[in-house]
Amino acid sequence: MRVGVGGAAACFLFTLSGWPPARAKYDSGTVETDEKWVFLTKFCFLATKGQINYHIRYPQEKYNVNLLFYHDEKSQWPSVYKNRSKDCWSKEAVAAIEKNQLFNLTQSFPLSGCQVMEENGINYTDCQRGLGFKSARERWWFLAVSNCMGGGIRLDYKITMTNGKTLWRRHFSANQIGIFEVNMLSIILFIILFGISIYFARQLKKRSLLHSSYQMLMVSMGTEVLGRFFLCVHFGIYGCNGVGCESAKMIGRLLHVISYLLLVPMLLLISHGFTITRA
Repeated sequence: MRVGVGGAAACFLFTLSGWPPARAKYDSGTVETDEKWVFLTKFCFLATKGQINYHIRYPQEKYNVNLLFYHDEKSQWPSVYKNRSKDCWSKEAVAAIEKNQLFNLTQSFPLSGCQVMEENGINYTDCQRGLGFKSARERWWFLAVSNCMGGGIRLDYKITMTNGKTLWRRHFSANQIGIFEVNMLSIILFIILFGISIYFARQLKKRSLLHSSYQMLMVSMGTEVLGRFFLCVHFGIYGCNGVGCESAKMIGRLLHVISYLLLVPMLLLISHGFTITRA
């Protein structure tokens, strides 16, 4: 799956200044396989604010593709995913049991929003449609495509999934809502603690009592502050374009691990009687 990020740095500035996000979470890519049934993506929608927009394009003359929606009940997604006892037709039947869970991506199925387009002498089926999700509770939805007639699947897709319109919820899956706020709060608390530790470090240094164990604690807290900052950068960008910045996310997690690796040995030394009263 290929996912692109555009204007990430600028979007993060908009996040900090309170500007609304420009886009929501999306997955995009190209499917080229000889399989008859392929999983695309998943998202946990809120009970009343879920929205999905898809854009799927494939050669008309060779393929007859269906877009399938499965929810998280045992009779739905768990019954088809990695279940070798079910063939393609059986998996399609599971989605077709419920209303509006199978969309035939052809012009003959008006609800799919498909039309035929010609490009370089080749006819393509181009499908674009927006759908709303309403249920009694938060629910996971899983998207797949199928071509049970055979011949494999060759298509390009872009799928946008949202939960409301606010920066804090729009692109976040229901199980992720609140994660950005928690990281913002944690970095503020760690900055306050780090500032207090710097103040006491200066007082200890004046008295020649700045012990190496306290210095380890300060380095650990400083590393944690940096790690939280990079995570906030990732989630801020994610709040704008629904993709985020994987490099910032990885750096943040790495710094978080380093912070723990510094903190735990210090605690072990103290527990074994390592003095902290003299420099």
